[in-house]
Amino acid sequence: MSQRLPIPFLLRLIEYLTSRSNPSFSSYGEDAILSGILSRYFLEFKKELNLSYIDIGAWRPMSGSNTYWLYQRGLSGTIIEPNPHFKLLWKAVRPRDNYLEVGCSSSEFEELHIFHDNAASNTFDQNFAADISQKQSFTLMKKITVPCLTLKSIVDKHLSIHDEPFLLDVDVEGRDFDVITTFEFPIGRRPILILIEDTYNDSNSIKDSKINVYLTSHSYQLVARSAITSVYVDLKQDLSSILTSIV
Repeated sequence: MSQRLPIPFLLRLIEYLTSRSNPSFSSYGEDAILSGILSRYFLEFKKELNLSYIDIGAWRPMSGSNTYWLYQRGLSGTIIEPNPHFKLLWKAVRPRDNYLEVGCSSSEFEELHIFHDNAASNTFDQNFAADISQKQSFTLMKKITVPCLTLKSIVDKHLSIHDEPFLLDVDVEGRDFDVITTFEFPIGRRPILILIEDTYNDSNSIKDSKINVYLTSHSYQLVARSAITSVYVDLKQDLSSILTSIV
């Protein structure tokens, strides 16, 4: 006579399989925050919020990605990654995305400081590179010159392919404030959600960070924080009505 599996085991198995259907690929759970926001939107409006995305400083297509969870849901977007090492990997893993091997800057060209090909901390910022080298005992391997586009140009290219709404994810290793302040967020060109790395001085409130002050002045509201990333919603679009500020 066969033995029946114990109910606690079955419950644990179901819970495990259910949780594994929505893993986090982000470094600090940013995609879990996105999942929560989109779930809240669905409960409020009884429809999915299907976002395209602009991922600036995207690094790898899965590991550490804030947008791979969206890609898994059938969505796609524009990828900005200046490191030539990742091009074939992105084409293989995420062929629906529009991959641009450029940096984001107001300059036509920038010098990319590379610690090693796979490093997450490769950067345009010389001071940031020196700081990482000292704190993490990394040795700079090489420097390469890469072409760049402004944030405005990137948004324009993206919206020539994708309709609104879209998400903007910025992680450019020390240049995040410089990138975001080159854009005025005009009507018709406004991301409904912004994820941006903001390593503000811990002795101050997040409200006092330069990035928060700038985005607040352009009608964005901080609604969540991971270890290093701030999440903003556009107060001029309907998503903001279902969320509560954390500040």
